[in-house]
Amino acid sequence: MSNQDLTIGKEIKEVISNIKIPNVAILGRTGVGKSTLINAVFGTDLAKVGAGLPITQDFIRYPRNNEEIFPVVVYDSPGYEAIKELEWVERVIQFLEDKSTKKLEERIHLIWYVINASSARVEYFEREILNKLTQQHVPAVIVLSQCDRATPEEISGIETALEEFKLKKIYSVIKTSAQPLKIRGRRICQPFGLKELVDKTVALLPKIYSEAIVVAQIVDLRSKRQLAWQYIAAAASTCFTAGFIPITGVTPAAAIASQVTLCIKIASIYGYADFAYFLSTVGTFRVSLLSNIFLTATLDLLSAIFPPSHVLSGGVAATFITVIGLTYASVFEKLAKSRIYVKGKQATEEFLKTTFRQEFEKYLSIRILSKKDLKIVEDIFLDEAKNTESQENLPFEIETIPDYSTQEKQHSQGVTNLISENIESTNLKENDRNTNHRFIPKPRYNRSQKRLNTWKLNALIPFLLILSIAICLSSIQLLTQKKSKTSQEISRISVDKSHAKSAIEKLVMEGKTLANIDLSRANLIGANLKNANLSYANLSYANLSYANLNGSNLIGAELKDANLRYADLSYADLSEINLDGADIKNANLKFVKNLTPSQIKSATNWDKAEYNKDFFIKLGIKSRDVDANQN
Repeated sequence: MSNQDLTIGKEIKEVISNIKIPNVAILGRTGVGKSTLINAVFGTDLAKVGAGLPITQDFIRYPRNNEEIFPVVVYDSPGYEAIKELEWVERVIQFLEDKSTKKLEERIHLIWYVINASSARVEYFEREILNKLTQQHVPAVIVLSQCDRATPEEISGIETALEEFKLKKIYSVIKTSAQPLKIRGRRICQPFGLKELVDKTVALLPKIYSEAIVVAQIVDLRSKRQLAWQYIAAAASTCFTAGFIPITGVTPAAAIASQVTLCIKIASIYGYADFAYFLSTVGTFRVSLLSNIFLTATLDLLSAIFPPSHVLSGGVAATFITVIGLTYASVFEKLAKSRIYVKGKQATEEFLKTTFRQEFEKYLSIRILSKKDLKIVEDIFLDEAKNTESQENLPFEIETIPDYSTQEKQHSQGVTNLISENIESTNLKENDRNTNHRFIPKPRYNRSQKRLNTWKLNALIPFLLILSIAICLSSIQLLTQKKSKTSQEISRISVDKSHAKSAIEKLVMEGKTLANIDLSRANLIGANLKNANLSYANLSYANLSYANLNGSNLIGAELKDANLRYADLSYADLSEINLDGADIKNANLKFVKNLTPSQIKSATNWDKAEYNKDFFIKLGIKSRDVDANQN
């Protein structure tokens, strides 16, 4: 059976089976929120009631067996309310010692020790178990749960108590809130601390298990993107090896079908917000169907990448793999966050078609000409998720999943608004009690008073109308005077262009627009024109060497034969600009906006100009074209 005949679910299980799976033990008393923490980090259905398999009279294993494919095995300890504390310690240590004698893949590789922050206490016997964990040579993290329900003093008290224990080993303490308290149906805050817990877990585990944690967790978008990029870069880099031979006769359909493995690997990274639902919908799609969905969504766009000859050189092949890989990552990322797959196959298929086309168009302008270009694209791809908060990556609860056609719901309001609303509601109830629920009669309807109020309002309307007209006329007069004054100042600059620098800098500082101004042949050496509006200005033959044009608006400006040596044009808008014969030696062209290849190539003297390679990649200018202009 070929890969195209297999289902996505079987292929994902095959990928996961080849990942080294770590074993994580979760320790803590009853009610500290261990199951909530497990579900928040690894998915909503992992630690639900009855899902685990009792291993001993103490520990429960998630998932139940190896046939239930999941990248991480979690052992959840029972609480210790029902038994003596020291006996519980002995059982935990015995469990860890028994595991330590087994094969490496069956041992406990990491421990989360969970303490309820809102309880504001740490038992003294916990010092003993934490010290004994040190003897087991198993890395551990202390997790303070339910921190949203604890005061800063209570949290500080627990941290102080842990310090006073003088443990043999210093443990990292992570403050978390996996499922914040709700008031009147709304959370008092967003979940927090989960990303930090995942990061610390990855840091403490041996490297061979880091991939499994990244795949299994659902709270850190950036780490998932980093793993997806590793897959993409590895596939694209092979196109620049010495043994790569250009491939002939490649059609778009064949090219998409050839990247099935990359698609499955990336899908496996994002499929665990609710694994059962994911496999029941997306997992049942055949690989051939998924390839066909993606092909039909982008067939008219593929010609932008594929040459008419259907010969894939190293650069073209690397470009295609990068674009298709980034598209896969974005599509499955959005699929995981929206969880549209719980609504069935039809909704999922429509989502995949629409989203794949949108994301493919977004990355279509990328061109990969060398391995250095891959690094540039990597930085851009990862920076998109740089400032994303971990709670924004969490999926919706099943009952709150929005329709596909609607936008995602806004985040809940802050704790202050919720508490104030709650206090207001309480005060109203208190007032009801104070009045003993007495009937309060409505005020009598006064017909005469209503007629009087209506007459007053009608009398005021003409006065307000006259006042509004007077204000508008005064504003127009002031604007006209200001514009006339500005025009006079610009006229003086046009007359004496040899000394235009100070005058034009003054206008820029005062925030006046310089659109359509005539500064041809003006001497503006070192002028400070930062963020100036010079749209459609005539700057031909002007001397702008060392000028600061950072962030300026130069839309439609005439810069023919202008001297721009050492000028700072970073972040400037250069749409429709004329650079014919302009000298841009040593100019700073980093992050300029709306510049086309034809405009760039019309300029002269590129020597030592500063620019971003990703900028030229997006414009479709090959490095050799730039080099030719520089010579």
